[in-house]
Amino acid sequence: MSTMPKTIDVGNVPRKILVEVCEDVSEFLVIMAHTVLYRFGGYSPGEFREYSYGGVVTAKTCLDERVIRYCQRSAHLANQAMQKHNLEKYEVSIEDRTGEALISFRVEFRRTPIFYNRTIKNLAEPELCRLRHNLAETLLQLQSVKISDELQDRLENTPTRLRIRLQLCNKQPKRLFKITAEPILPGILVPWSDPVRNEYNQLIFAAFVPADHPSTSQRPWISHNT
Repeated sequence: MSTMPKTIDVGNVPRKILVEVCEDVSEFLVIMAHTVLYRFGGYSPGEFREYSYGGVVTAKTCLDERVIRYCQRSAHLANQAMQKHNLEKYEVSIEDRTGEALISFRVEFRRTPIFYNRTIKNLAEPELCRLRHNLAETLLQLQSVKISDELQDRLENTPTRLRIRLQLCNKQPKRLFKITAEPILPGILVPWSDPVRNEYNQLIFAAFVPADHPSTSQRPWISHNT
């Protein structure tokens, strides 16, 4: 499925750089969640369709309406929190039935110290173009992540579910739709892409993966295709 490109000329309607940055980031968060589910969630490839992200990256989005609503709702809440500088972390996990995260991808948000919410008249604003390009590169990195055979076997042979969590600044984690136990995260935190910076905030990307077993200590659980 392809997306309609953003209209370049927004006429006389004033737009704020803050709103556009948050819109672009929230779209990325939706596709990030679908990508994690496609790569590690155990769904059949036939349950996904192609999605053109930014006209640059071909991603996969799930056809399940429940998944679609869940991802969109999560990103909408993230967008609202971002605009108030109240979003600290956005985390997409594949969990087992006990709530243990078998693999988890996190985006951490850092506030830019000096920010001027200027008005823009063109969505081809260089700052926005750079942001979209960098987010597309980050999505490519996520698509190229490789995991160990041991972790792959565990994901394939364990009933799992998608879990999205928002951590708000100085508040309890915001859960979506129902209260569940706090997830148990694996033991190793590794970056899965370079940070993405813009005028408004900075995004830092990290993945939680299982701690090495002594028998596999010489092999990484997660890496990138080269």
